[in-house]
Amino acid sequence: MPDPIRLLLSALLIAVVLVLARLMARVTPRLAIVFAVVGGSLGLGALIVVEWALPSHPVLPPPSGPHDVRRHTVTMGDYDGLRYDPATASTALPRADYMPDPAVWASVLQVPPFLLRHLRRVATHTSPEAATLHVDEPWIVYLHGTLSVPEDQTVLLTELASHGHVVLAPRLGLNAQALGLRDIQTEAQMVDALARLEEDFVPTTAASLTAAVAPLLPMDQGVVMIGHSLGGGLAGAVANRLVASGHPVLGWVNLDGHVMEPIRPEIPQLHLSQGVLFAPDRPPSPITQDYTERINNAIRAASAPTTWLRFPNAGHATFTDAPYLMRPLGPLAQLIGDDPDLPAAIHQVVMAFVRDPGRPPTIPAAAHAVLTTAGR
Repeated sequence: MPDPIRLLLSALLIAVVLVLARLMARVTPRLAIVFAVVGGSLGLGALIVVEWALPSHPVLPPPSGPHDVRRHTVTMGDYDGLRYDPATASTALPRADYMPDPAVWASVLQVPPFLLRHLRRVATHTSPEAATLHVDEPWIVYLHGTLSVPEDQTVLLTELASHGHVVLAPRLGLNAQALGLRDIQTEAQMVDALARLEEDFVPTTAASLTAAVAPLLPMDQGVVMIGHSLGGGLAGAVANRLVASGHPVLGWVNLDGHVMEPIRPEIPQLHLSQGVLFAPDRPPSPITQDYTERINNAIRAASAPTTWLRFPNAGHATFTDAPYLMRPLGPLAQLIGDDPDLPAAIHQVVMAFVRDPGRPPTIPAAAHAVLTTAGR
């Protein structure tokens, strides 16, 4: 069923057609009749297609694990965020909405909340009321990127929890203005901005996040750090600090993010990158060179197994839920640059790494292996 705002816009469109027809009737009545009939018919047909032929909201794929998933809001030190737990299966429990309060993400994006209102109706495969299970699997800490929120990785985090992993996902509130990125116009300026973040923001925030999540992590199950974009670099920095505090860090997954500080060599690494930056027809650029140099330095210093894969058809947002959220747009989703079939391959690689960080994952057909090392 179409939502009230879409119906209101439809009514306004019809009203505009009628008003124009009335104005034209004062000049040429016969032409006004033709305009009203033809324009009204075309407008009504377009409305039927938009309102009824296309899905009114995205549909997220179900997880493949044996467990149901409980998703609920938690406090982690100075942060609030989401926690995903494996849970007992129950079809009677209500499913959690993708984003009950769109204003939270709108404040990060600095856009009007009504632009994200449709996310309230996207059903997840989680329940806030499910009974949690204790499963002896590593915990996961996920850190989202700039202009993002923990909810935009719902599909992957639900998949992880369905296989027995408890997932902590702090809400970081990384908006461009607060990070000094709003006025970036060139790639060289972006490289300089990342260097500034590396000097102060990353160590300060990583220390704060470590203090927030460390007390919640069991010492006998291990943890895998996962992050996207700037959250990928932060996840590596938090991994360093968790190891220093005695926590068993089993691995670090960097989803198309910059390495923001030298990584302890004993931490297994998985780097997954978009292909747009490395397209054959794209000339070398400062951001590509900086990105590549940072990952290469981390790999050269590693003594643990390390893998770097590129996905040629992926964009930066492909490593989030964006392809699923844009799927109702059909062919338009391809114009945005996100292939809706890629996330499943990305998730398979991540799941394989989480299961066994010491073993190089099987490389999917959609990816290109840049480098895989067995450690030393």
